[in-house]
Amino acid sequence: MQFASVSRTALRRYAVGDAAAILLFVIVGELQHGNPVARAAVAVLPFAAAWALAAYGLGVYASDTETSLRANLGRVAAAWALADVLAQVIRVAVGEAAPGGALVLFAAVTYLFGVLFLGVWRVAALAIAAYRD
Repeated sequence: MQFASVSRTALRRYAVGDAAAILLFVIVGELQHGNPVARAAVAVLPFAAAWALAAYGLGVYASDTETSLRANLGRVAAAWALADVLAQVIRVAVGEAAPGGALVLFAAVTYLFGVLFLGVWRVAALAIAAYRD
């Protein structure tokens, strides 16, 4: 299996913002569930690790994401779907999964809100890059 190539420009442009979007998503989730914000430092780990693997494997930092909104958001949506599944597997393995039948609902909500946070960030990053050029 050959992984997608990584553009240094795309990596520099998006990686920190992607991480911030995922962390913000987790912080909001923790607050919504009445948990302390500090818990996000641990809760983010499965999502960050899964995102790193999925983003690399699905070309989230490929050169065409530097200018194409369609390529950018399409890859982000696909990578977050994979990252969500991987993160849920990690959470189950370490005993942090949502109880019982809530796992599927939790995964669906995680996908929708995660892709929203990442998507808003990516649209903003592309707009800023277009403005600078």
